[in-house]
Amino acid sequence: VLKNVVGTVVSLRIDRIGLKDAQDYIDPFMTILVADPRTNLLDTHDTPIARERTATHLSFNHEVHLNISLEDMEREQAAIFFEFKHYKPKKKKVSTRCWAFMELSELKRDEEMVLEIYHKPTDLRKKSIKLHSEKTLYLHLYATFVHS
Repeated sequence: VLKNVVGTVVSLRIDRIGLKDAQDYIDPFMTILVADPRTNLLDTHDTPIARERTATHLSFNHEVHLNISLEDMEREQAAIFFEFKHYKPKKKKVSTRCWAFMELSELKRDEEMVLEIYHKPTDLRKKSIKLHSEKTLYLHLYATFVHS
């Protein structure tokens, strides 16, 4: 990744997501999307399937290195989106359950970031946002920056 990115590499560690029915999901994973205001996708990544579950949390503890520099994201006025997905055997497909997003101004280096979770569908324009839950359940992640 460091060879492909000129500028600051953003690395995101997806820690965990809080969902009231965390035990019920089959093969749950997260998709990370970087999109500009025109909804063009600038980068995408999928995490592996969640490592651990509790009654209300799915733990990923997975690090993703974005293939676009912080400077390029700022130039493009991009935002970072996170989709929680799982497999639905009856429909034989992967479905998005909920999503979160952050503006670049919310990126905090080496400290926990806690994002609200929104009801599907994912809105890359950030216009139709409805909280997924009234409970205090969130997406937890950390960022580190590496200058290439």
